[in-house]
Amino acid sequence: MSKKYSVNWQDGKVVSVAVNGKQYKSPDEVPDPEDQLELELLMSKAGDVEFAEPAKDPLTKIILSLFLGIGVLMLAISAIAAVFTVRSFSREVSARGNVVDFVVRTDSDGQEYYYPVVEFALPDGSMQRVPLSVGNWPPAYVKGEAVMVLYGQEQPLKARIQSFSGAFDKWILTMITGFLGIVFVGVSLIVGWLFYKGSKKGSKPAAT
Repeated sequence: MSKKYSVNWQDGKVVSVAVNGKQYKSPDEVPDPEDQLELELLMSKAGDVEFAEPAKDPLTKIILSLFLGIGVLMLAISAIAAVFTVRSFSREVSARGNVVDFVVRTDSDGQEYYYPVVEFALPDGSMQRVPLSVGNWPPAYVKGEAVMVLYGQEQPLKARIQSFSGAFDKWILTMITGFLGIVFVGVSLIVGWLFYKGSKKGSKPAAT
């Protein structure tokens, strides 16, 4: 039984092809190589062949632009946060101190957290006592424990105990926004490339 081949033209461009009534956007989408050859021979009789570009979904373009914009914004926030964090570290000075007390706070679930109060000497010799903003359960320190305190030169009340977790907390905003920015930008670029690749495939001239 012979097969029926047809080519659908519009404004001098091929918009679809068909094999036994089943339509495809281009011969490349036809699974049988022999059918592809027959279609290409049929189209070659018309001379140079150009495929019409598939209509682009405006909603998809808007969504991709939105994702890309959000990603760029997140990366910008991450960069700004990184600059401020580095500057904050550069303005810190260290001093030897001691844990002299605890402030006990209870969260909404009734769990108690112990916030250490540290005392350390300022450059002028005066003593500064500061309740820290990070608490733990069980307590991470004991009264009288010697610690290394870091504080801003102009803001001694914003002190923290030198530790990995304390430094990590300062980088949280940078890391979260940077990760989200990479994800949004990566997804938008990958999906955009797939759409571009699909459109280029649909507009590829047939072999003659």
